[in-house]
Amino acid sequence: MFRRVTLTCDIQGENWKYIFSCGDKEYKSEEKEFRITVESTQRCRCFGRRRSGTSRWSNEVTLTVSVLSALKLLSFLLAAFPYLLVSILLGVKCRAHAQANEVDQHVVTEE
Repeated sequence: MFRRVTLTCDIQGENWKYIFSCGDKEYKSEEKEFRITVESTQRCRCFGRRRSGTSRWSNEVTLTVSVLSALKLLSFLLAAFPYLLVSILLGVKCRAHAQANEVDQHVVTEE
């Protein structure tokens, strides 16, 4: 499961170029906002650089993607639409029953 998030590096002043550090990778940006795809827990921070110097590193933020959110969605759907689960189960059962009752017929002819 992946999540897209936007990180903002808000530094006073103008003409900053930004560096975002997430996990073991660094990304350079001309913009103070940076979009990243997160697939696991990552720690991110940023700092700015310009001709007159650099800023300090920001505090770290921890980005976490939870698999539970997908499970929560599934449980919500099943609670809201219980007939959906019943329909799926009946469809699978009927298909299995139909396949079990199929008889292969072969015609053998002699010449």
